Amino acid sequence: MRSERLDILRAVPTSLARRRALSTLGQVLVSIFVLAVPKETVAQAKPSLRIVESGHFLSHQVPLIFEWADNERLVFEGYVHGEKGPSDVNVRIVKVWDTTKNVVTRYKNVRHACYKAGVIRYRDENSDPDKSGKYIWWEGPLGEEKRREQSVAPRTKEQEYRFATQVKNPFHCRTVYRDELNPPVKDATRTIVALREGDGYLDLGTDATIGKRQAEREPGRKVWWYHSRYPQGLELPIPLAEEPGVSGYSEVKGIYVISADLGAPEQILAEQRWSTRIPHRKYLLDARSGNVSSIDVPNFDQDSRVGRLTPTRRGWVFTGSATPWRQKSGIYTYDGNSVEHIERGGANALAVSPDGCKAAYSINTEHTKMGSPYRVKFLDFCK
Repeated sequence: MRSERLDILRAVPTSLARRRALSTLGQVLVSIFVLAVPKETVAQAKPSLRIVESGHFLSHQVPLIFEWADNERLVFEGYVHGEKGPSDVNVRIVKVWDTTKNVVTRYKNVRHACYKAGVIRYRDENSDPDKSGKYIWWEGPLGEEKRREQSVAPRTKEQEYRFATQVKNPFHCRTVYRDELNPPVKDATRTIVALREGDGYLDLGTDATIGKRQAEREPGRKVWWYHSRYPQGLELPIPLAEEPGVSGYSEVKGIYVISADLGAPEQILAEQRWSTRIPHRKYLLDARSGNVSSIDVPNFDQDSRVGRLTPTRRGWVFTGSATPWRQKSGIYTYDGNSVEHIERGGANALAVSPDGCKAAYSINTEHTKMGSPYRVKFLDFCK
């Protein structure tokens, strides 16, 4: 390379030409350097998407509330430094982040609330069932909650069993019982996931002993969907052998995202997954039509993992990780062809606005330090 540089300098008679030659040589060297740097490193140094910070933090890895109220406002439970409670510790208070103005405000000083599918629910501060015999709470769309109350009585043995066998309800702020489903589920060993109001529920197989679970998966049984249109159930093309689990709902596409493990039937080791490039599959259920499709995210690195994945205006965004975890965990995007590492850190919560333009997430960029917080941020795919 040095001899080539000297040849270039000898070939130029003037200082102007010499400067041009040096500029050309510099561009060549920069090009060689960029080609030598892994794509992920380039993406990490210069993110292709606009990242906006809220200035707020989450005190727990998995927040209880983290959802968009509309295309501009994110509802979450967090804090800022110096925002202390009576016991002089950071307190989680429901906040609303107006992302158009980049302003975060407290929501009625509410704590310990639930917010899902546009409905917030929280206990009335004066609720004292031991004295009044009533449980009082507020519930409704954000800013339109109504006061509600319910008599509290000692539970009978039947009521205890009913409560103990409630179904998984990731899309509800209320308790969902097996006997109120349509049709009701009598078998308490079935893994039932209640979908959003009006979308029915999924039967993901038995939750009994390991032997029974394996026996049920071997014959090639699949996930069943029960809906008012299909009271007898509709078999979905999602094998139980792939250990499916509902990971989220997308307002953008109106679909449920169901995780699967293509290596589960053979119990493939991590090294084999990487060497054979087994992809990360997500099934997509459209509850309006009953259609099921799938998307395979490439096995992008050693021990790669795809957490919550949801569509945006520009492909997909997901929380992911690989080995070494400190360098390969964080927020990723997938455009259908390649995976891009957007920001490094321990990422957990992820929510995309209804129009698919903004993806809010919580990330610990200091995840090598004990007790470091998770920062609330968002990516803008439309600017």
